[in-house]
Amino acid sequence: MDEPNNHHCPKCGHESADLVTCEACGALFEKVRQRKLNEEVTEMVYGTSPYTQSDIRPERLPLWQKAAVFGVLLMIVLAWGVNRLQNAPPGADGLITFSSTMVPDGRPAVAKFHAEWCGPCKVYAPMFDQTVAEYGDRLKVARIDIDKNPDVARSFGVKAVPTTILFDKNGKNVETILGAVPPESLKTKIDKLF
Repeated sequence: MDEPNNHHCPKCGHESADLVTCEACGALFEKVRQRKLNEEVTEMVYGTSPYTQSDIRPERLPLWQKAAVFGVLLMIVLAWGVNRLQNAPPGADGLITFSSTMVPDGRPAVAKFHAEWCGPCKVYAPMFDQTVAEYGDRLKVARIDIDKNPDVARSFGVKAVPTTILFDKNGKNVETILGAVPPESLKTKIDKLF
């Protein structure tokens, strides 16, 4: 390909005194040169490959390849989860701590599910803490961060935060409250547990 400083038009080959446009065909040297360069790069990238761009879309993959990709991703996720459980420090928030806290012992219980990144959870936390503090030892309280305890949240079907779950004296899930509730409303619902 001729460079523009040789004064040859890359489109028609005419020799021109003007460095910007060809006197014969009126083509802009830089635009024509750039277009040819783009075509060459596209041909090098896609033309020599046995696969075209449409061949690598997921819907074009055979079922066995989709299954293999899914299997590899599943193994990675499971390995990460097992490693996380094995390396958890003793006493860390988790299913064991939650289960031992919520064992039925004749007292009603309240579990609040929250996340650190959740704005409504931050507003609801002081109201919740103040309300449950009024009951003292008569009420068991668990505060569960869904990011640190995803299995616990999943086991109770928590899909949004804040979520408050009320348990009766036998450990039965009596009511699930979605979102932040006023302290008076929460107190009324807790009083029904006694």
